[in-house]
Amino acid sequence: MSVEWIERAIELIGEGESFTVITICAAEGSAPREAGAKMIVTRHKQWGTIGGGALEFEAAAHARALLSEEASTSLFEEFPLGPALGQCCGGRVLLLYERIGPTARAWLEDTRNLVSDNKDVVLERTFPGGDWRPSDQSAAVQNNTIELFSAINEAHPKGIPDPAAITRIREVVSNQRIPVYIFGAGHVGKELARILSALPVTVTWIDRRADVFPESIDVSTVPTDRETEIVDSAPPGACFFVMTHDHQLDYDLVLHIMKRADGAYCGLIGSFTKRVRFEKRLRRAGVSDTQIEHLRCPIGAGGVKSKLPAVIALGAAHEMLIAHQQYQKGEA
Repeated sequence: MSVEWIERAIELIGEGESFTVITICAAEGSAPREAGAKMIVTRHKQWGTIGGGALEFEAAAHARALLSEEASTSLFEEFPLGPALGQCCGGRVLLLYERIGPTARAWLEDTRNLVSDNKDVVLERTFPGGDWRPSDQSAAVQNNTIELFSAINEAHPKGIPDPAAITRIREVVSNQRIPVYIFGAGHVGKELARILSALPVTVTWIDRRADVFPESIDVSTVPTDRETEIVDSAPPGACFFVMTHDHQLDYDLVLHIMKRADGAYCGLIGSFTKRVRFEKRLRRAGVSDTQIEHLRCPIGAGGVKSKLPAVIALGAAHEMLIAHQQYQKGEA
């Protein structure tokens, strides 16, 4: 799971705010969120989500009731997502409530300090009692251990364990995000940057014009004319969107991305005609047909038929996430 909840918890402790952390420890059937999803609940606010709706409403009320406890406390609760909550989902989730006090600041800060862009940290806690602590990530998984993973569209573990039998929980805290590079701050580029800024990705937005980046979009912006050097320095598994104001620059960027042959996604804005022309030039430059097949152009073409910039950007973001997931699984 993301390190962001650690940051928020440290901020709340620093502000003297009491809060409860709710974690989905296990999910089965049609659950609204995956195991590992978290929500922080204070007396008047909440941060994050475990799925919304009746489940979140009831869980938040229970979390606030725990805030009346003087000491730190924790408990498990199983929710059947059916008639009892006025729902028809049919799934079940196991929630862990943790009333976090000021003494938690030490392990929270230790965890934050250990997490880096390319290193995950495993938090471990024993039950009953016991505090969370950073653990050896390579330690063997034992019986009655709930493994929580940071993953998109995946739920771990399968089934709901008996809370009374749980002796240990171990979860991965990660700051790793999908590296995304957007070349071009035109009408679609702006909408794409806005959409991606809310996703678990790290966006680097590049354009030669320093005055075209909106201040309202919280991503890293790079005004430069050395775009191909940025492509060459990107990490393996990066995702690229090529949508500049210059077709020759678009081609140069795509050629560099194709020759790297280790990206998870390359999307080029333009028509099918533009794609055909680029394919011919790429083949003459020595790019294989297999690699050219990974070029997505037009971007977002499999979605709703619309030329609205926001609709194109939404479709492109969707296909990028699918491509990255396939890359992680070795299917790309």
